[in-house]
Amino acid sequence: MSNRSERRPAIADRIRSRRAFTLIELLVVIAVIAMLIGILLPSLGKARAEARTTVCASNIRAVAIGVTSYTLNNRAFPASYLYGADKTGYRWKLEDQFGTDPANGYIHWSYMLFNDGGVPENAFQCPSVPGKGAPRTNFDPNIDGDSEPDQKRPSSTPPDVLDRQARRVAFAGNDALFPRNKFWPAPTNSTNRRNRFVNPSEIDASPGGASRVILATEFAYSPRWGWRTIGTVPDNEDSAAGETGPWNAKAHRPITPFVAISGSDIYTQPTSSRPRYRYQSTNVSSVWGTNETVATSKLEPGVIASKGNSGGCNAVGRAHGDSLYGKANFVFVDGHIERMSYIDSIDKRLWGAKFYSLTGDTRVYDPDVDASK
Repeated sequence: MSNRSERRPAIADRIRSRRAFTLIELLVVIAVIAMLIGILLPSLGKARAEARTTVCASNIRAVAIGVTSYTLNNRAFPASYLYGADKTGYRWKLEDQFGTDPANGYIHWSYMLFNDGGVPENAFQCPSVPGKGAPRTNFDPNIDGDSEPDQKRPSSTPPDVLDRQARRVAFAGNDALFPRNKFWPAPTNSTNRRNRFVNPSEIDASPGGASRVILATEFAYSPRWGWRTIGTVPDNEDSAAGETGPWNAKAHRPITPFVAISGSDIYTQPTSSRPRYRYQSTNVSSVWGTNETVATSKLEPGVIASKGNSGGCNAVGRAHGDSLYGKANFVFVDGHIERMSYIDSIDKRLWGAKFYSLTGDTRVYDPDVDASK
């Protein structure tokens, strides 16, 4: 008995020693766990990014449904923005729709939909971009997150005036459908154009119909410049924001998909038997004019600004995907969603066959139809 009792502690020690990990075994286990984490984390990151993209697509579809409801009641697409006649409310006057930086702020198309149109205000947001959208021009400095660093309100707008729109807007309408407010003054000769409201029946009668015309898409956010991509220098409507210093947001602007074939102004185009507008070039070797910026993957401050005859498609978002140009969600007039690069949207000619929101003959040059003329 005594020998057995003496052996028990030694046996217990051997059992405990067999159950313990050696330092090498522990390091191997840690290395395996680290390797598994390294494999899984990118997949989890992609899954989260895809989830955000899906939410973004769902939101822009909800906005499109709201636009459809609006067109049923008003027989026209909403204006991208209007100058308000008062500091609050919907009222606007035709004779006020001229100039820049209105004293009573902007009435944005989002306000038409969420204020009494049944579309939630947060439907205009996209979780794939910081702030979930671009800030409004005339923001409230007392609300956290209502503006960006160095963003400035236009000096012509009184401090108590706020833009009537969703506080953060990730989406922009197609300028060919959502007219700007330049309805006034009326054209005085055949070379002047003004904006006009667009009836959806015009799109139904176009080549391919409503399934081939983009209704809205996303604004471009730059990892380097932030929301300065849709900014201008203070108190200047069409001069691009700088790389540093104060800037004005232009979240009320639509995406202008077309440029004038001649001249530098889409509003000053003669009436003739040939098209006066065309899609922006995606190939630097095929640029028609000298005062033009081609569609590019490079994001810079102020790509929303007109810059003469440069077009506005460079302000389309590219927050989804890993391709050179990135991708955006596009919603079409018929309500379906497609995710593509904005370069593809131009190459496929998905912005329409006419600059519908302008007066006069606004056909867009089609190389398959017009090249032989």
